[in-house]
Amino acid sequence: YDPNPSVGGLWRQNYLSYGVQVPKQLYEFPDLEFSEVEVGQFPSGAEVQKYVERYVDHFNLGDSIALNTSVTKVTQNEDGSWSVKIKTKDGKEEDNQFDKIVVATGLYSSKNPSLPDWANGETAADFNGKILHTSQVLQAEQIAGKKVVVVGNGKSAVDLAVASSNAGADSVTLLSRNAHWATPRLIADLIPFQYVFLSRLGQNLVLGLTGPLPGCSPSHSSVWYSVGQYIMPPIFKVVELLFAAQFRNVTGPTSPFNKVGVVEDFYGYAQVLDYSLRDKVKSGEVDWKVGAIDSFESDGAVLADGEKVSADLVICGT
Repeated sequence: YDPNPSVGGLWRQNYLSYGVQVPKQLYEFPDLEFSEVEVGQFPSGAEVQKYVERYVDHFNLGDSIALNTSVTKVTQNEDGSWSVKIKTKDGKEEDNQFDKIVVATGLYSSKNPSLPDWANGETAADFNGKILHTSQVLQAEQIAGKKVVVVGNGKSAVDLAVASSNAGADSVTLLSRNAHWATPRLIADLIPFQYVFLSRLGQNLVLGLTGPLPGCSPSHSSVWYSVGQYIMPPIFKVVELLFAAQFRNVTGPTSPFNKVGVVEDFYGYAQVLDYSLRDKVKSGEVDWKVGAIDSFESDGAVLADGEKVSADLVICGT
């Protein structure tokens, strides 16, 4: 059951310039090659959507997908089976019975976007501009000529800061509460990041730094950690310095260097980026600040430190 008019989920429609942050070979079904892009390339959202549509057609899955259909209630029966109440686009309701249920609604539904408290409250009452979630920014025309403030430091915020500049915004400010690590697509401009961060080698390097992970067999991990806890910290410090240097962000408020560990940050706020934001910041097309919105005036936002940032449009990448 899918309430949307076509397959694809979040890939059907999302924020301007959205895409995958891993190469295509890590984002394809095992029984159908993602041939829309070459190996090593990072697919755009539109390319992922085409691939999903082709997968449905290739395996004749259309008859098993009920589009424009919402699930309104799920109840488990005494025998362990499930009753599912659905509602179609025309308002028709019906109950169906199933042996198993898979809920695959994901983390990033645009139906209930996560917005800061100030976005809909009295804090923003005097603001004459618009406040939107990233999922609501779909066209370049929404941005062109505007003074844009993008709030956040995850991938969607970074993507829209860059996209806003490319779309002809009058000015772009990226506002982040904290500095976070970005992982380069190519480590040292040579090694694809997944060979280190998404491999058994990378996992064992991390275990040497952090110790056994919950649920892991302690034998091998504990022995390695007894040695690795002394070896790995300086090695990871070199990795952090390398990453910071690649993004030209070794010092200053936006740099995470010596503020948060790259391992901790990667597995909590993972973002794999190219150099678009780095280059936009260097050229002055994007002004990247560390701070938080405290209040609004008619023509902009006032930060917690008292600085005012002019804005016609505030985009929440939160």
